[in-house]
Amino acid sequence: MITRNLIACGLLLASASWAAVAQAEQGCPDGQAPIGRQPGPICVPQPGYGVGGPSPIQQQPNVRQPRWLDRWGAIAIDGVAQKMGTAADKSSSRDAKNAALKDCQTRGGSAQECKKTLLVYRNGCAAVALGADFVATSSAGSIEEASERAQKDCNANSTNCEVLYTPCSFAVLVD
Repeated sequence: MITRNLIACGLLLASASWAAVAQAEQGCPDGQAPIGRQPGPICVPQPGYGVGGPSPIQQQPNVRQPRWLDRWGAIAIDGVAQKMGTAADKSSSRDAKNAALKDCQTRGGSAQECKKTLLVYRNGCAAVALGADFVATSSAGSIEEASERAQKDCNANSTNCEVLYTPCSFAVLVD
C-alpha cells in the first residue's frame, strides 16, 4: 500500500511539473513566444531570435577584415622646359608630391614651373596626354579610365593629342 501511494504521489508530482512546463511554453516552438489570451494564443517570433540577425545560439564568427595601405603617386610637369617628374607607390601624398617635384627639377624643370601642372593620385592610375600646345593629366581607378579622361581634356584644348604616360599606384594588402 505504501509503495502504491509513493507511485501515485510520484506520478502526481511529475504530471504537475509537466503541466507547468506546458503552461509556460503554451505550445510555441523555439524562438517564438505566445501572445493573446486563452483559448487561442498565437506564437510570434521573439525579437532578435533568427529574424534580422543571428539568434543567441547562432553567433557570427569573428571574421578579420583585410587591411590595406594606401599608395600615392604624383606627376609634375614643367610645360615650358618640357620636363616631367614622377613618383609612384609612396606612403603619403606629401611624399609623392615632393618626389615628383624633385624628379621634375632633376630632369631640368624649374621649381616654379614644375608646380604649375601637378597631379597627385591615390590607389589608382594616372595619365598624361600631350597635344600640339596643351598637356592634360587625369587620374582614375584604371589606366583605361584615366587615359580616356586625359585624352578628352586634351582634345578639348588642343590638337594631335596622344596619351604618353600611364603610371599606377595601387593599395597594398598587409594582412
